[in-house]
Amino acid sequence: STRQTCLDPIPTCKKICKKTLDCGTGDVRHLCQAACHNGPCPPCLDRSVVMCACKSSSESMLCSEIPEGGLRCEKVCYKKKSCGRHRCNTKCCLEDNHICMIPCGKMLTCKKHK
Repeated sequence: STRQTCLDPIPTCKKICKKTLDCGTGDVRHLCQAACHNGPCPPCLDRSVVMCACKSSSESMLCSEIPEGGLRCEKVCYKKKSCGRHRCNTKCCLEDNHICMIPCGKMLTCKKHK
């Protein structure tokens, strides 16, 4: 039936929604597989291969279960920090420059400060 007022629900058809979702692998985005609907699409039930933040590992997982901040692996970074004495020791490290903020008393390259 047709809508009588603006408050009546917007009619939907019986076709598949097929709106482009924010998930998928590479340039191939997943499409909503739910029946035509109003409002946001339900969670995607397909799988995507997700790369961790440090790009050292990947995992196939349900799109609806991908963590909000992205996937983080358990690989520990052992790169030396700028002091040359301390190591990073961060899991799934994202740092390119490992600046040391730990006071250790080592003479800096300026030869004036420790």
